[in-house]
Formats: sequence, C-alpha cells, structure tokens
Amino acid sequence: MTSLNLLSYPDFGRRAVSETPTPSVSASLTAYPHSGRGPCVRSTTMPCRSVFTAGQSAHGRYSVMLQLRRVLPHARAGRSSHLLFNLVLCLVLATVSSQVVAARSIAIMDCTLIDDNASYNDADTNRTQQTRIGLISDDLRAQLRDRQLFHVADNAPASSMIAQLTATQDMNSCNGCELQVGRKLGVERIGVCWVQKVSNLIININLRVEDVTTGIAVFQRSVDIRGNTDLSWRRGVKALVDRLADDANATR
Repeated sequence: MTSLNLLSYPDFGRRAVSETPTPSVSASLTAYPHSGRGPCVRSTTMPCRSVFTAGQSAHGRYSVMLQLRRVLPHARAGRSSHLLFNLVLCLVLATVSSQVVAARSIAIMDCTLIDDNASYNDADTNRTQQTRIGLISDDLRAQLRDRQLFHVADNAPASSMIAQLTATQDMNSCNGCELQVGRKLGVERIGVCWVQKVSNLIININLRVEDVTTGIAVFQRSVDIRGNTDLSWRRGVKALVDRLADDANATR
C-alpha cells in the first residue's frame, strides 16, 4: 500500500513534498500479465478498463492523472516503471478513442448576408461583401475541420439542391429546408450561418447547428463585431467556433 500526501504537484517533474499517509489519496496498484491482450493495470481504485473509460471525460482524465502522480516518485526509484508505462498507455488509448468516437459529421451551408443598407450600396461594395461571405464560409469549415470538432462534408454532391433552394430563400430561414441538404449529404449535423449588417460599425455573425434527424437546434450563438473588414469578420467566426468548441452537447 502506497500513500502520498500531494501538497504540491505543479508538474510531473516534481516529487510530493510529504509522504505522510492520508486516506484521500491512498491506492494499491500492481501490474499483472496481459495474456496477449496488451498491457494493462490492476488497481483497487482504478483498473485498466476503468482507466480507459475514465479517460473519455475531462473529469476521468483528471482522476487518472492523480493515479500517475501517486506512482511517479516510485517509478523513478525503479519500483513501478512497468506499472507507470501501463497506466500511461491506457490513458493515451482512452483519450484517442474518445476523440475518434466524438467526431460527428457536419455540412456547413455558405453564409447568408442580410444587409439593412443594401439599397444604398454601390456595385463594388456588394461585390466586396459577397467575396467576404465566401471567405468566412470557407474559414468556418476550415476551423471546424482543423480543430477536429467535426468531420466536415463536401457540399458538392448537393450543389444542385442547394442552388435550387437558395434561389428563392435564405438557408437560415427556409423552414427546415437545410435538413434536406443534410439528409442528401448523409451527415449528422447541419450548420447555417448568416451575417446581419446594420452599418459598417454594427455587424453580427450568427451560427446555428441542427441535428439532421430530429431538426432540433443543438447550438445557436451570435457575436457582434465592429468594423466591416476581412479581419473583423474572421475574428467573429473564430469567436463563434470557440463557443461551439466549449459546448459539448453540440459537438458530441
């Protein structure tokens, strides 16, 4: 039985400052043969299967990290190096597994521009803003893909359907027509984005993510930006993606 009082552990490179027994962190950990099924760990508090399961949540990973902190000083002394390796391996496998399982498929529709001053714009302004709409639509897809929040689908197989729908209505307010596109592409989630421009200084960017099967909105947020520039619009998209990443119900 090993008991450690963890008074200070800012990183794995430091030892516990005290080894006074304390029930709150006591654990008994021993390695046992894996019989060809890969290394594993037996623990009175967290067996390998529990380590794997716990590693699929942030709270569970914190619990496993506590286990690592308990045995690390002894591993350095050569008494638990095999155990430490097994425990780390289980945690890594659990983390990788959770990321793979969590990634859902999504299709993101091109953003729509709602310009309250459209009738006063000249041709150059309209052209610039439509180019900017394409820019943030692609940026939104790229951020979701690069941050591994979703498997982002290619909209090309549904391009004809999308063209037909957008010819007469906006995708953000078409009474569920976006779900047809989602079913056509075979994705689990569908995202619609729109930009509302009141003036060059008052603009908000909106994102709604819906479950294709139920039609329920699992995420909807809006961010206000100041300035009608490529940079300000892209910053708005990043802020939306940050909020989406923080919402586990929307991405899992």
